[in-house]
Amino acid sequence: MNSAALRFVPVSELEAQGNAEYRSPFETTDTTSTEEHTS
Repeated sequence: MNSAALRFVPVSELEAQGNAEYRSPFETTDTTSTEEHTS
């Protein structure tokens, strides 16, 4: 695959670009925020 053929699509725009089926890897079930885990 030629990397020049790839283009970046932000997660927030996946649905608008017709790529909603690829959104699941970016969804998490973790309800805690990262602020709670910082030391």
